Amino acid sequence: MDNNRILEQIGIGSTVALVAAVINQAFAGRIDYWWIVGVFFGAVVLYTGYQNYSGFPFTKFRVTNKQDGKGLLFRFDKPDVLEGKQVGEAWQFKASGDNYHAIYGPYLQHPIRTGKYRAIFRIKADNIEGDNTYITYVDIASSYKGKRGGKTLAARTLTANDFKKSDDYQDFYLDFDVLSDEGELEFRIAPTSGYTLTLNHIQLARRLI
Repeated sequence: MDNNRILEQIGIGSTVALVAAVINQAFAGRIDYWWIVGVFFGAVVLYTGYQNYSGFPFTKFRVTNKQDGKGLLFRFDKPDVLEGKQVGEAWQFKASGDNYHAIYGPYLQHPIRTGKYRAIFRIKADNIEGDNTYITYVDIASSYKGKRGGKTLAARTLTANDFKKSDDYQDFYLDFDVLSDEGELEFRIAPTSGYTLTLNHIQLARRLI
């Protein structure tokens, strides 16, 4: 572990401990509640700096079909089972066969560092019916032994229960921990047959806890 990471972890741990201590003192009536406001503001400043330091503060990955390590890709090599098109900034797609990653990439050019992360998939689906109907599978992967996508870091199956209503964007979260630097990070979406899905973007951020 390099010195920057050690300082980063010490700083975060110290801040969390300080916030907890101030809240405990406030509940005990020993300090004014304005201290909580001040500490909370300081924590927000730290979190914002932490995000910017990580390189993923508010980055939104969209389907660009450019292999530049910045945009997502659509699988055009399976036209018999996958169809897709751009709709404004979003990408709409549909599968007539299961178990295909319709959207993948971007294969981040720089390794993702050790830490806690959250990926947010902003997706909508049409004609949602039933309770446990399988809609799509989303996951996050990195390269493993030279193979892209060989290591799954997080995965989630989305069913009809997860969508509040048809044709309405929702944010779906995948939290994951990186224990050692991971290369060529990618986000993947494998739709089930028959549903039209629209991906607005995928956002990556660091988590403090």
